[in-house]
Amino acid sequence: MLTPRGSTVTSQDPHWLAFKDVLSGTSNAMVGDAATLMFYVNQHKDHKLSVNVPADLPKERYAFLVGKGNTALQQKLNAGLAAVRADGTYARLYQKWFNSAKI
Repeated sequence: MLTPRGSTVTSQDPHWLAFKDVLSGTSNAMVGDAATLMFYVNQHKDHKLSVNVPADLPKERYAFLVGKGNTALQQKLNAGLAAVRADGTYARLYQKWFNSAKI
């Protein structure tokens, strides 16, 4: 891995530990899942952090993992998602927890 002179790259798992390092000043920045970082930033507004999502990165997609052949559950999940998107609940929850429009 290439790092600028005088820089140190570390790895933390889970992301929360890396985020805590940024909050404490131990680290200057971190790389992670945009939705997770947006949630953390929204929960710690007093630290005045921001999430930078470069336009050239591929958009992330999320999925539910359902047991093979469990079409009844898959249909319930799809119907539920369609309902909360249609009535605006999804958008309100996204705004509340990530303090942002959809990424």
